[in-house]
Amino acid sequence: MKRHFPLSLLFLFCFLMPAVAAEPDYFTVTNTHASQKLTIQLKRGSYAPTNVTLNYRVIDANNNVGEWQTLTTVNTTSTYTLGDISAGSRMQLYGNNSSSGFAQSTMKYWTMYFSGTGNAVLSGELMSVFSGTETSIDLSAQLPSYAFYYFFYNVNAKNTRIISSKDLKLSATHLGQYCYGYMFAYCSNMTDTPQLPATTLAANCYQYMFSYCTSLTETPQLPTMTLAANCYQGMFNNCTSLKTAPNLPATTLTEGCYQSMFNGCTALEEVQEELPGLNLPKNCYYELFSGCTSLKTAPEIMAGEDAEVGQSACYNMFTDCSALTKAPSVLRPRTLNVNQVYYNMFLNCTSLQRGPDVWATTIKSGSTALFGLYQRASSLTHIRVHFKAWGSMSFCNQWSVNLPQKGAFYCPPELERNFTNSSWNHIPYSPDYPWTVFSYNLTYIPVGGEWPMGGTEQQLYTWQTDTNYVQGWMRYLDTYGAAYYHDEACTQSFPEEEIIAFLATQQESTSDITKNIYVKLGEVEIPQTERYEFVSYPLKDEDKYEFDCTPASPDPETPEENTCDHEWVQLWTGGPKWATVNLGASTPEEAGDYFMWAGTTANPSSCSWASCPYIGSNQNTAPYSKYGYAQDGLIELQVDDDAARQAWGCGWRIPTREEMTELITRCTVTYNQSKRGYTFTSKEDTSRSIFMPTAGYKNGGTVFNVGKYARYLTATSTTTPSTDTKDRDCYILYWYVNSYYQEDHKPETSTMSVRYWGMSIRPVCD
Repeated sequence: MKRHFPLSLLFLFCFLMPAVAAEPDYFTVTNTHASQKLTIQLKRGSYAPTNVTLNYRVIDANNNVGEWQTLTTVNTTSTYTLGDISAGSRMQLYGNNSSSGFAQSTMKYWTMYFSGTGNAVLSGELMSVFSGTETSIDLSAQLPSYAFYYFFYNVNAKNTRIISSKDLKLSATHLGQYCYGYMFAYCSNMTDTPQLPATTLAANCYQYMFSYCTSLTETPQLPTMTLAANCYQGMFNNCTSLKTAPNLPATTLTEGCYQSMFNGCTALEEVQEELPGLNLPKNCYYELFSGCTSLKTAPEIMAGEDAEVGQSACYNMFTDCSALTKAPSVLRPRTLNVNQVYYNMFLNCTSLQRGPDVWATTIKSGSTALFGLYQRASSLTHIRVHFKAWGSMSFCNQWSVNLPQKGAFYCPPELERNFTNSSWNHIPYSPDYPWTVFSYNLTYIPVGGEWPMGGTEQQLYTWQTDTNYVQGWMRYLDTYGAAYYHDEACTQSFPEEEIIAFLATQQESTSDITKNIYVKLGEVEIPQTERYEFVSYPLKDEDKYEFDCTPASPDPETPEENTCDHEWVQLWTGGPKWATVNLGASTPEEAGDYFMWAGTTANPSSCSWASCPYIGSNQNTAPYSKYGYAQDGLIELQVDDDAARQAWGCGWRIPTREEMTELITRCTVTYNQSKRGYTFTSKEDTSRSIFMPTAGYKNGGTVFNVGKYARYLTATSTTTPSTDTKDRDCYILYWYVNSYYQEDHKPETSTMSVRYWGMSIRPVCD
C-alpha cells in the first residue's frame, strides 16, 4: 500500500529548514572570447604593500564551480599568476585588505593584469576584494587613500584585454584621496565605465582614472555637487573616441577640480550648456577642453561677477579647439587680482570669430590675468572689454597676437586707444588694416517717446547698475544681435515695452567723434522662473536705423565672390577652401612657382640667406629680424608677407601649419606614382579631393629633387628653432619618395625648414 507524507508535515519541514543566504556579489572577471583563454596576474609595483590576500575560484562555461584558493603575497615575488580562464569561463574574487587596500602611495601599489588573447569583462562588487569574506561584503567601509590606485593600469604592457566594466560596482560612498587614481589608465580597448555613486569625494580621488582609454564611448554620471581638490583631474584625458561629456552639476568648485579633465579628447562634440560653478578657484578649469579639436560650442561659465578667483583658473581652457565657433558669452568676475586667470584661454582657436565680453573693470597692477587670451585666434573679429585703463601692460601682454587684420573692438569711452603699433599689447592693430574701435554707453527710452527723467534731452545711464529701466544686465549688444540676463533681484518689474538703445560711439581720429547707432530691441518677454535667465534674440534690418557706421568686416571678399578665377575644393565642413593648383601653376600636376618664406617674389634668382626677407645680423645666432626666431611674438605671416594674398587677392592666403595638419588627418592620403604626388581625399565626402605634386625645392639658383621631395610652405613660424640648424624655424608640409619614385615618407608637418629655400605654395581661402 502506498503511503503519503502528510501535507501539513511537509510544510512544517520546509519551514524549519535553515534559509540559504544569497551568495555575495563577488568581483568577477569573465572571458567573453569565443575560443581564446585569459590569464589573470597580480603584479607588484614599486614598494607595494606586503600583506595582500586574495581568494579566488573559477566557474567554467558549464557553470561547474571550482574550489576556493588563496593567494598571499610576499616581499620576494613580483608577479603572481592566479590562473587561466578559458573561453566562456569566469573567476570570482574576494579578500580582506581593508587595512591598506592594494596601494599605499603613488609609489606603492599592486596591479591586476590580464594577459593572453581573451576578452576581460569586469562585473560584480569590487569592494569584495577590499572588505569581503566568504559570506559577506562590507559596503560601509570607507576607502582609504590610494585603495585602488593603478589597480588595472600596468605601466609597461598596458591592460588591453579589458573591453567592458559597465557592470562593475564601485559602491563606496566615502572616498579617500587618490583611491581610484589611474585605475583604468591606458585600458585602450575598454568602451564603457562603471557608475560612480560616491557623494563624498577626496583630493585626487578620480585623478586620470580613465586617461588614454582611447576606445571609451560611454561615461558615468558624476552626481557630486561639492568637489574636492583635483578630484576629476585628467579623468578622461586623451579619450579620443569620446563624443559626449558627462554632465558636471557641481556648484562648489575647489582647486584643480576639473583640471585637464577632457584634455586631448579630439572627438568630443557635445558638452553641457552651462558650467554652474559659482566660484573660480585656482586651476579649476585649467586645460579642461584643451585639444578638443571637434568641439564647436563652449559652455557658459556661470561664476558670478563678484566670484573669488584663483590663479590660472581658466588657463588654456580651450587651447587648440580649432573648430570652436561659439565661446562663453562673458568672462566674469569684475575684479581680476591674481595672475594667469584667462592665460591662453583661446590660444589657436582658429574658427572663433567673437570673443567673450571681458567684464573685468579692476585688474591688479602687473597681473598677467589676460596674457595670451586670444593669441592666434586667427578668425577673431569681435572683442569687447569693460576696463577703462590699460594700466600695467603686463596684464594683457600678447593677449591678441596674430589676429585678423580687421575687426571691431568695443570698449568704454575712457579707454585709451591712440596706439600706432604693438598689435598684441592693446587694441589689435596693423598699419594697413586697423581694427575699428567703438566705445559704448547706453541710453534707454520707454515706449511713448518720453525720456526716463522727463524733459526732452537724452539721459545717460550706466547700464551695469541701472535697475529702474533695465531689470537685469546686458550680456552683449551690437548691430547684429542682443542678449541679456534678467535678474529676479531687481526692485521693479520689467514691462513689455520697446527699448531704444544708444549703442556706440566710433573713434574716427585722435579725438572721439560720435556717430549714433540706435537699435530698437522690440517687445521682450521676461521669464520669471529663474534668477539670471538668459534671453537673446537677433536684430533684423528693420529694427536698425539712424546708422552712420557699422563694425568693419574682417575680410568682405569671399571665394563665392571670387573674381580671380581660381577653383577650390572645401575638403571638410568648416575648413578652408583649398586651391586645386599650386601658386603659379595652371594644372594640378604642375609644380608652379617657388617662394621663400615671407617673400612675395616668385622664383627669385637666388634663394639664399642673404636674399631672404627680414634677414638678421648673423645667420647662426640672429638670422631673422621678424617672426619666430626674432622673438617678436609674430609666428603667423601677415598680409603683406603672404605671397598667395599678394598674387591672387580675394582672401587667398598661405595655409597655417594647423590647417596643413588637418589636411593630413581629415583626408585619406594616397600616393600616385605615375603623377609623382599625393592625392588628399576627404574622409567626409570622398567625391572631394586635391592633388599635390612632389615639386622639389629651390636652393641658390637651382631647383632640386623634383619628383622626390616636396616642401610646401605654411604661414607658421616658431619661437623655438630647430636645434640642428638655428635658422630653421618655419613649418612646412613635407614628404619624400625613394630613388624608384615609390612612396617612402608620408606627408607630415613636424619638419621645419630654413626660410630662404624656395618652396611651393598651395593657397587656401576662408
